[in-house]
Amino acid sequence: MNHIERLTLFLYLDGCRYDYISQENTPFLYQLSKDGFFSRVKTVPGFTQEATMMTGKEPNETGYFTWYRYAPDRSPFIWVRPLGFLKHMRKLRIYYAIKVAIREITQLITGKEYPDPGFIPLDILPLFENVSATLPNHLPNLSSLCRLSKRSCFEQTSTRGFMRSKRCSELFRPVIKSIGSSRPYDLYLVHVGELDGLGHRYGPHPELFQDSLREIDAWVHGTFDSATKRKLALNLIIVSDHGMFDVKDTVDIERKLELIPLKVPEDYLYFLDSTIARFWFFNAKAKRLVEEILSTVPNGHILSQQEKEKLKIDFKLDNFYGELLFWVDKGYMIFPNFFQSITQDKTSGMHGYIDDEDGALIIHSSAGILRDVSNMYGKDVVPLSKVFEITRTVGGF
Repeated sequence: MNHIERLTLFLYLDGCRYDYISQENTPFLYQLSKDGFFSRVKTVPGFTQEATMMTGKEPNETGYFTWYRYAPDRSPFIWVRPLGFLKHMRKLRIYYAIKVAIREITQLITGKEYPDPGFIPLDILPLFENVSATLPNHLPNLSSLCRLSKRSCFEQTSTRGFMRSKRCSELFRPVIKSIGSSRPYDLYLVHVGELDGLGHRYGPHPELFQDSLREIDAWVHGTFDSATKRKLALNLIIVSDHGMFDVKDTVDIERKLELIPLKVPEDYLYFLDSTIARFWFFNAKAKRLVEEILSTVPNGHILSQQEKEKLKIDFKLDNFYGELLFWVDKGYMIFPNFFQSITQDKTSGMHGYIDDEDGALIIHSSAGILRDVSNMYGKDVVPLSKVFEITRTVGGF
């Protein structure tokens, strides 16, 4: 590792709305937002924002849109096929134990980092793969570009670690220790997932998880101080990938689909994300009947081709994310779905809506380039895909 005089800390606050940043809840971040660059962030649709944030590419360029995609020939869950008759077990509390067992066995078989089965019915689980634990390896990302420029990178971004709810102390202590060492890294990438879970539990009401916000704020402050004590020039980039919205009601699409005289997966296949229902059709009758039943579902609509193109989710070479997409309106949630357990407590907050501009971006830099960033991108709403180039500009790699 080379001796450095400047380091860049990229802090990814999962699910931190722009209005969580306040003098009361996050005094240090609030002051940074006043002294440096602060903007709202417009996210990309779906549930794989990290891929866009780390590569600067839209979903139709990364190939990442939502956690699970149709992959019957390469699904890591193929071995689960004999268990398909247990598909209704996901409606029972015991499925939590089954889910963990499937995940761990699949990891042993495949060597994949986090092959999570979610709450996908076991008869169709072998038709899907989970892409959430990796970044697209065909595109350069912040970590790879840092190394290509002969600089060092420290990563605390494990999706598996996030899913096991690492506390702030586990994330930040190694960073602070490293910064205080004789050979700190050039780039630190840290993913804090706690606020996303709290937002789902309580909704976008920071007064209900004020202690967690203050804890995160204090650790960021401590990390900042560890760099300034070493008299290191620090680039601090803090970004949230999406907002969070109150769930005012749910939409039961599965019950509607059960009324159709069709068989799954022989005639058609569906996947229920929290805010998107995705469909694949294997005959014309299935497509017609599903479109008819969806026309009776309130608080949502079928996306047109023009909408898909505008949202950069027009995957023209493949249909692994679905031929037809039904998206619910902001504030509604599909339930039951394949992300949340039917037996769990009520979900109060949700994201994954169209036109979500409630993320946040804070930049502090002692390199004197914030005016350039402001002139390039403005201060109103920055697209999530621009965070990649902003980080490269600020970090100088």
